[in-house]
This record gives sequence, structure tokens and C-alpha cells, in this order.
Amino acid sequence: MISIIIPTLNEDKTIPKCLDQFKDQEPPFEIIVIDAKKYSKGRAKQMNIGAKQAKGDIFLFLHADTFLPKNGLKLIRKAMSKPNAVGGFFGLKHDETTFWYDKFSFIINFRSTFTTLPYGDQAIFCSKEAFDKIVGYTEIPIMEDYDFSKRLSRIGRLIRIKDKVSTSFRRFEKGILRYMLKCNIITILYHMGVPPEKLKKFYDTN
Repeated sequence: MISIIIPTLNEDKTIPKCLDQFKDQEPPFEIIVIDAKKYSKGRAKQMNIGAKQAKGDIFLFLHADTFLPKNGLKLIRKAMSKPNAVGGFFGLKHDETTFWYDKFSFIINFRSTFTTLPYGDQAIFCSKEAFDKIVGYTEIPIMEDYDFSKRLSRIGRLIRIKDKVSTSFRRFEKGILRYMLKCNIITILYHMGVPPEKLKKFYDTN
């Protein structure tokens, strides 16, 4: 069974559509929605709370504005059946097609193909066994998905599913080029050892 863990914050308008996508997905699966207002602040902590409640053999961590391909759960099961697989992620496309959105999607897919270090909106999944082995998400305010994938890759193989999830363009309201630059700067600073708390302030204020 796949446990679908969805961290949310102020997603009242988004979550019904997100849940509706599972009508045509292949069972068995369960859906666990963790509301930051009720449980915690910080996506990493929300996902750890969801994992503690999960009963599945595979965990799928899904953003509320990200949508799987129609056979997404079947593809996850197939990926997890491969030798040494501990987890994986999908390719990415944005829900609006423009020149810069397409370029950004291309960059993300190119990067994740060669580094096997995806962004969180690429629908990261892993086995329960692997999740427990690395003691889940590190509860940091930013770069939690990068850190999680990096630690997963140390214990086994991450499978990149070529089929693409679709995610919202709403984070680009202030400008996609600005957002792309910010993401790259944050990644560089993270590798230089800048604390995630400072990176989060930079992400929120610039």
C-alpha cells in the first residue's frame, strides 16, 4: 500500500482538487493530510508526523498543488520493484506553458536526472524501511527535500520516473527569473554551510 502524505498550509481552495486526482489511481492507498495550522509549522515536521501515522509500505510526499500522471501510483510501485531501489521522484512540468516556465522545467529535469536530488514538488517517494533507516526528514525550515533525497541516495538507488507531475506556477508571481536565481543562490549557500534558518529568511524576504 502507498501512503500519500500531503502537508498543507492555507490550501482550502487547492486541497479538494488535489484529493480528486486519486479517483482514478490504482489502489491500495491511503491519504494523510497534515495541516500546519493544526499540527506544526514547517513542512519537514509535517511530513514526519504524517509518516508516523502512515500504514503503507511506500510513502509518497506530495505537495497540495502537485498532480500525478493518471497511472502515477502504478509507476511508483514499478519503480520500487527495481533492484536496490529505496525511493524516487517524477519528472516535472508546470501547469501553464510559457517560454520561461518550460525552460525552468527543463533545467529542473536536467538537474535531477544527473544529480538524483529532486525538488519537493517532484513527488518524492520512498519505502517505509528506507524512511525509518534515515530517521525521516531533518526538521529544517528549507532544503529539507534536498537533504532527505541526499541521505536516501546514500543507502540505495533513487529512481527517476520519466513521466511528469504537474505543479502550480503560483510561486512565480513575483517573476520566474527572480525565482530561478533565488533557488540557485540558496542551493550554493547551502553547500557552503550557511544555516537553513538564514536561508529561509533570504527566501522569504527577497
